[in-house]
Amino acid sequence: MSKILVYGGETKYRFELYKNLAKKEGYDFVICLAPRSQKLKQFKFTEIDRISGVLEYIKIFGNAHYYKNFYKKGYDLYIIAGPYTLNSWLILIRKFFTDIKVVSWSHGIYGRESRMRKVLKKLYYRLCDSNLVYGERGKLLLIQNGIDPEKVEWVGNCLDIVDANDVINKIHTTNVLKDISGNDFPNLIFVGRVTKVKKLEQVIGAMEILEHSGKRVNFFVIGGMVDGTDFMNLLSRSVVRKRVFLLGEEHDIIKVGNYVYNSDLLVSPGNVGLTAITSLLFGTPILTHSSFEFQGPEYECVLPGITGDFFEMDNVEDLAKKIDNWISSVTSNKSRDKFRQNCREEYYRKWNPHVETERIVKHINTLLQ
Repeated sequence: MSKILVYGGETKYRFELYKNLAKKEGYDFVICLAPRSQKLKQFKFTEIDRISGVLEYIKIFGNAHYYKNFYKKGYDLYIIAGPYTLNSWLILIRKFFTDIKVVSWSHGIYGRESRMRKVLKKLYYRLCDSNLVYGERGKLLLIQNGIDPEKVEWVGNCLDIVDANDVINKIHTTNVLKDISGNDFPNLIFVGRVTKVKKLEQVIGAMEILEHSGKRVNFFVIGGMVDGTDFMNLLSRSVVRKRVFLLGEEHDIIKVGNYVYNSDLLVSPGNVGLTAITSLLFGTPILTHSSFEFQGPEYECVLPGITGDFFEMDNVEDLAKKIDNWISSVTSNKSRDKFRQNCREEYYRKWNPHVETERIVKHINTLLQ
């Protein structure tokens, strides 16, 4: 039985992934608790069978923390995070004096790092026995920066969805959005916390451009508001404010699914993140920006003309143009069904807990042979 310590934390979107890992025979997983965050939903590890334990942390200062007893229990393999955690460097140093294996599980290199950060990351990933990254671009950038291709593997990312088919079977075409808007205009949607980096004010600007050319759309926002954004201030003065509907936070996946399924396009002008996977699952194409160094790895699920499209980052006129183009493409029933199928095929191909689990376990097997 191989004992594996995972620096993954209690973020809710990894719940199903951890459950899948815990079911794998021949492995004994211990998970490190992450510092509690108001930004992400959490779960308790007592909800998972066969996770043999957790390691608690000691806060040092700011976001810096130290895990207690991480070196005392004879782990065969450590799955660590990126290079900005003290324990990760201590484990890499310890690797030189023991026969443990160390694997990083992170974004890798974004492509926007300063020279010093890039030097730090290159050293870090070279010291690891292997590196798991969420996306194929992350893998390519590590290889381009001198990391051995044999030591890099993409594993994708996923949501906390137990049975996607069961969820999808509960989603149907309804008038749920029309009942809110009171009109038949095309429907844009965004799912997630309304933060500054999401740049939702750009959707308002694009809607105003479309308005001036006689084209009207609705915009539905599912997510809590966060201080520090200009969104509400801009919305209150906008000519399109009556067609923007703030639905607040919603944790019922079936309700979220029905909102997304009955929309024509999910628009995320900032970095798209796991919102893209939500949209794939519920069969709605995604529009986000094309400066990939400022994106999360999930942007890779956007296949132009198939599951969505890209616009030039911070170019509101281009955003309006792409919205117009896509609304024209998806509003017929035949086209809408085709895009739903495209999105779900991409979800099953790469962006679900089963695929991510199998890729991680396959890589672990190779290292521990």
